[in-house]
Parts: sequence; structure tokens; C-alpha cells
Amino acid sequence: MHILVRHCYPFLAVLCCADYDRQAVNDDGPPNLSSPYIAPFIKALQRAGHQTSVILPASNNSGVGKAYNFGQVVQPVKYSPPLAEDDGGAPDTWLLVNATPASCVQLGIYHLFQDRGPVDLVISGPNYGHNLTSVYNLASGTLGGAMEAALCGKKAISLSFAFGSHQVPGEDGVHSAEVINFASQFSIQLIENLVREWHDDVEVYHINVPSLPTTEVPEVVWTTATRSSLGSPSIFEPLDEKHTSISTANSLPAFKWAPKFTDVKRTLEEGHPGTDAWALKEGYIGFVLTTRRVKCVITDSYS
Repeated sequence: MHILVRHCYPFLAVLCCADYDRQAVNDDGPPNLSSPYIAPFIKALQRAGHQTSVILPASNNSGVGKAYNFGQVVQPVKYSPPLAEDDGGAPDTWLLVNATPASCVQLGIYHLFQDRGPVDLVISGPNYGHNLTSVYNLASGTLGGAMEAALCGKKAISLSFAFGSHQVPGEDGVHSAEVINFASQFSIQLIENLVREWHDDVEVYHINVPSLPTTEVPEVVWTTATRSSLGSPSIFEPLDEKHTSISTANSLPAFKWAPKFTDVKRTLEEGHPGTDAWALKEGYIGFVLTTRRVKCVITDSYS
């Protein structure tokens, strides 16, 4: 099975099927403090016996959605991930590209892994943080990569690890190596089951894994995506003149990214039963499918 994995920052896309190559991609980029899950996830895929091809944006591409690199020249480069001594099954070389997740998926499917056989499944993720509600889903580079794979006629899965805090892995129990490895292994088992029984009307399965207080295997249930809006205040705020990088007679005040997501947070807190927000609130693992048709799945609580 050949799996293509694409990561945003990190953004992972994996393509998998018997006698096929799996491709992985993400939107978070290569392993770093903001991309802590890609390396353990790839390691788990390899240990599960999947041939995996990894192509990632060279830098953080979170929030770019399904954008392309219009009018740009993109350059893939070889990258050797930092691996532990017991990671002998992991691929020796990944590819980094100065491109969006969607562009990485295009390159991985049609150009860069031709010697490995056709790609049947693309896994995008695991994203660093949840992708819940329409606001996050419409902006997500992780989901955008999976949607691009679906438009290319491939089965696609978007995977997000929605841990409760963004602390560095290893600094608390939530981000311990044991918990991350369990989340990876369980996610792979679930993905394998989805691929074996793929519904004809499904193009993308979008999975949200919540904070994992234990390593108890959860049950699986289906849910729907939560509708949300940005409302006010704005996701930008003005800078004072001394922080403005360009000052000319024609320039206006500069603005910085400063989202409060007040309405989105309220929607998440309300978490109406049956929605992905409700699943995360209750401590379930949430699975969402997104493209022209969307199907959501969540798993029962770990507790």
C-alpha cells in the first residue's frame, strides 16, 4: 500500500491502498515545536506496514485553505527528518516544497512519487489543533489538502489532533510520547477501517481527535459539522505608527492578525448534540468528511 502524506504545519497527506503508495502531507510543515505530530504519525504508519510518501510545505501554511501557488515556481527539496534510533522503518527522505498543501498534493500525486505506484489514499495531517466548525474548516490548509486529493479522484482523509493545550510534547501528560503514539495508532486503525468500507458517496473523511486523558480505546459514532460565524470583533487590529513597516504619504495604518473568535468559541461551548463541537466538548474523537459531500464521525469518550 502506498500512502501519500501531506502536512500543513504540520500538514500530512497519506494515500493508502493494497499494492498502492500512501502519500502524507500537512499544513504545519516539517517537525518543529509547531509541528509535533507528523514524525510520530509517519513512524506509526511505517510500523503498520504501509508504504508512505511524505511531502510537506517548507513552512507553516495554516489557514490557507485550498489555495494554489498561482504564477509561482515551486521547488521540492529532499529533507531528512529527525528520527529516534528505533525509527528504522520510517522513510529516509521526505520532500519539502515552497508551496501550499493543495499544491503539495498535486505534486505528490502526479509528479514526485511515480516510481512507487499509484496513490489510492491521501491523509492530510495530523494538524496541530482541532479543525471544528465551518469557520475553521473553510480556512484549514489541512482540510484543503484533503479536498484537493478528492478533486484529483483520490480517497482522502483530513486528520487533526485537537489536544486541549498547545504545550510542547513531553511537558505534560496530554502530550506525552505514549499518548501521541496511541492517538496515531488508533487513528491509523480507524483510517484502515474507513478505507476498507469506504462509502461511495464520501469523498473526504475529516477526523478530529480530542485531548486524550487515557489510552483506552473509544467507540466510534457519527456527527455533523457545526455552523459558525466570525461576528465581531475583527480578526485584525490596527498597529500604532511606530510599528508600521511602510510609511509614505499614501500609506494607511498597518494591521496585525489578532483573532478573538468570540462567536466561534461560544459555538464550541454550546456544542449542540450531534455536532463536531459537541463531540470535542464531550471528549469524543470526531471524524468529519468534507468536499462536495460531507460525513462526520466521532468516537465515544476515552473515560
